[in-house]
Amino acid sequence: MMMMMMMMMMMMMMMMMMMVMMMMMMMMMMMMMMMMMMMMMMMMMMMMMMMMMI
Repeated sequence: MMMMMMMMMMMMMMMMMMMVMMMMMMMMMMMMMMMMMMMMMMMMMMMMMMMMMI
């Protein structure tokens, strides 16, 4: 019985850790995408400004 309880606890901990890791990965991906979008927007703005100047 005790062994079963220990195994269950270990499995639960592993699952929780996996879930947290997945969430962190998703957050990082979202942040990266946002940064890329911002960079693209800035580049477009700069291009537009240059065109206007010329």
